[in-house]
Amino acid sequence: GIMSLMSLSDNVELTWDDVTLYGLDMLIVRKESLYNLVSPQGELISPQWYSQLTFSGSSKPLIASLDGKYGLIDKAGRVLLRFNYEYLESTTDDGKVFLAKKHGKYAFISREGKEITHFNFLKPYRIENYYVVVSNNFKTGILSSSGQVLVPADQDEIVNLRNFILIRKHNSSQLLNRYTLQPITETFDEIQPVDFNDGSSERTFFITTKSGRKGILGEYANTIIENNYNDIVMYGKQNNRLMLATPLIVAKNGKYGLIDIDQNVILEFGYDSIMLLNSQLAIVQLGNRFGLIEISNPPNLLLPIEYQFLSAKEDKLVGYRSKFYTYKIQGNRIIENSENEK
Repeated sequence: GIMSLMSLSDNVELTWDDVTLYGLDMLIVRKESLYNLVSPQGELISPQWYSQLTFSGSSKPLIASLDGKYGLIDKAGRVLLRFNYEYLESTTDDGKVFLAKKHGKYAFISREGKEITHFNFLKPYRIENYYVVVSNNFKTGILSSSGQVLVPADQDEIVNLRNFILIRKHNSSQLLNRYTLQPITETFDEIQPVDFNDGSSERTFFITTKSGRKGILGEYANTIIENNYNDIVMYGKQNNRLMLATPLIVAKNGKYGLIDIDQNVILEFGYDSIMLLNSQLAIVQLGNRFGLIEISNPPNLLLPIEYQFLSAKEDKLVGYRSKFYTYKIQGNRIIENSENEK
């Protein structure tokens, strides 16, 4: 074997532009931009030269391309699957199942060309050892590498996350184990991944909604906060992701307060809205009036809840209460600007 192959490749190197070993004794050769098979004796196997000849394992048939269409040939050069496809990819280790494209749509087919699924998918993408497919009506599902249905293609959305697959259908969302696709959580009305920042690290948490009430799952889909709150406030980030930070701004019985991740109350539920300026100061709203508090229990009122608006940018605070006031924010206190008219 190997010796004859070595001597063979010495012979053929002069003739071909490129040589690839296929199996133990065959060669795929390239001349200019065309490919063929060469036997151990150095003979061309096929009268037909192909514009592409690829394999993903010596036990598998070769994917060949002719006039822009793909088919399968064996190592004797016999055509196993006619050249009817715009794309062909081996998806299983045994070389028996292929992802094929015809008339712009994809399907899983056997190596004999039998349809395992219909040609009605947009290009599937692979995660782990399965494929996420999107059907003609833009519903999505998950198929195994042999084309078997793992998650029916009637989902509205499938989201690929670091540890999980999130599936959404109508008003129901669920997290699945990324590897087994087994459900990890119950179904919720909504599951929203967020970047959770507790000051020391950033992890992916999930805000869940059930019957209009919000809760939080941790990075392993563990329940951190049951679905007890009317609202849990998230922040937008530059990269379009949502973020959660501590203390958490949450609403109970229609009023906002602050809690830590262990649900200890930092600020009692008594406000119509809360906006954190830093870890110590917050703008609070009652009705249509705003004020400023230092976050403590009970809160320390720094500006009375009498302003028609209060707005902060970096270390400046601007308020309007029959006239404009400006303040400078310093940690847990504010300094009134001397230009504020008395």
